[in-house]
Amino acid sequence: LYNGRDKTFFFFTYESLRFPQSRVVQYLVPTVRMKAGDFSQETPTLNNPFTGGVYAGAQLPAINPSSAAFLSLFPDPNINAEQSVQSAYATAGYNYLGTRRNDIDSNQFDVRLDQSFSQRAALFARYTNKNINQVQPGQLALPDGTAYARYRIFAASFNFAFTPHIANEFRFGFTLEQDGSSNGFDGKSITNSANFNGIPRTFPFNGVTYFGFQQLSALGSRLNQSQRSRIFQYVDNVTWQRGSHTVRAGIDVRHLTAFTPLSFAPADNYGNFSFVRTGSFTGEEFADFLIGTPHISQTDNV
Repeated sequence: LYNGRDKTFFFFTYESLRFPQSRVVQYLVPTVRMKAGDFSQETPTLNNPFTGGVYAGAQLPAINPSSAAFLSLFPDPNINAEQSVQSAYATAGYNYLGTRRNDIDSNQFDVRLDQSFSQRAALFARYTNKNINQVQPGQLALPDGTAYARYRIFAASFNFAFTPHIANEFRFGFTLEQDGSSNGFDGKSITNSANFNGIPRTFPFNGVTYFGFQQLSALGSRLNQSQRSRIFQYVDNVTWQRGSHTVRAGIDVRHLTAFTPLSFAPADNYGNFSFVRTGSFTGEEFADFLIGTPHISQTDNV
């Protein structure tokens, strides 16, 4: 058997964290009547931008199929549900209140080795592996996602004395980091079901079409994204001692690579549509959404 007494030192540690917590969410969402196309509670007059007239009774006769595909992602108000959006906006500022999970889980282990080969040679090595996950509350009726961070860190050094006066130290290390978010919701299928013009049917990442409003809470974003960085370091130095004099010379080489996803808008390839109340086509931003007339539309290919 190997006798490592006074030669080999080995160390291992494991750390785990489970931190349950929650986050309060407040949204201003369309009422049940609004989602059905009835705006009589919000305004006495609803303009018809297609004819130049008005919609009878401030009610839409039909809802654009592309808009209808996303209606299930807008939850119903759960505070003063019969109150108009304008009244809620002018008072509390929201009509939906909820508590969502925001738990943090972390797992980490460390390994260290110290090895003395002789009075002239010694080795040191350490490795750290850490994973962090945090539940991220989904927008409106979207399911919760996960924000994550992954760390892989290694450091090692080898010391060798050529003579009593000359010694060399070589060090090597790397840090690998990956951060991002993920969500299991099938955003591709719901976006494809909307049959938008000018938006492709295949996507390099998961997401939901973005709908931004002047008063109402927004919906949509990239659901899956990841960024990575890799740092490798190589160091070598030589130390020479002569009497009371010490001279040290060496090199330090570092190689860095990083990947960050390109983004120009909240949902990028999935399409981005903005609606306003002031200057809207119908006079109501959500009515503009239901008939498919955004104030600004944008898409990009990343």
